[in-house]
Amino acid sequence: MARPTQEQRSLDFSPLSLEALRERWRALYGNPAPSLRRGLLIRAVAHQLQVKAFGGLSAATKKKLREIAVAAREGRFDPAVIGPRVKPGPISPGPLRAHSGRSAGAFACSEADTGSNRPDGE
Repeated sequence: MARPTQEQRSLDFSPLSLEALRERWRALYGNPAPSLRRGLLIRAVAHQLQVKAFGGLSAATKKKLREIAVAAREGRFDPAVIGPRVKPGPISPGPLRAHSGRSAGAFACSEADTGSNRPDGE
C-alpha cells in the first residue's frame, strides 16, 4: 500500500472554490465533474483520494453491491438476504453457567424454530 501524499493527509477542502473542486475531480477521476452539490463533491473527492491511498472495496463487495442495486431496481430486493446471519446451534463450546444443578448454554435458533425444537426440550 502506498504512503499517503501531503494532499491525501490534509483533506480539508472547505476553503476550495467549486471550480477548484471540479479540477480535483478531473485529476482524480479523469473526466469532468458531474453537477453535484458542493458538499457531495467534497465527499467524492475525499473518498477517491482515500481509495488511491489505501485501496477501495474488494471485488467481491463491489459485485455484491451491484447485485443488490439490480435487485432493488427490479423490485425484488429483500433486506433479510444481506443482513447478518446467525446459524442455529450452540454459540459457545461449553456451558455458560449452571442453575439448580443443570448446565445452561447459549443457543441460537432460526425464526422457523418452535419451542419444541429447543435443545432443552422445553
